Amino acid sequence: MISKKLRSKRLFTADYSKREEALDLLEECVGNLVLAMKLVEHLKLFSREDIEDYVIAYMEAFEQRYYGFTEDELDNYIKRILKRR
Repeated sequence: MISKKLRSKRLFTADYSKREEALDLLEECVGNLVLAMKLVEHLKLFSREDIEDYVIAYMEAFEQRYYGFTEDELDNYIKRILKRR
């Protein structure tokens, strides 16, 4: 299971002032991710192992991207995302 693979990895480190809201956001995102993974497996598009490897690879890539942002770059990126919605 992906949870076993990720257990040894340090993924998210941030100090949130609104801890409950942050945990709710993470819970929703993780729930959607795992549901999507299960759906792809259910549709027999990829094996569970391939899906887990794919997700881990993309998590690592996005960590490098987003944690590499300066504070201003992150603010600007979030503003662009919010304008699209």
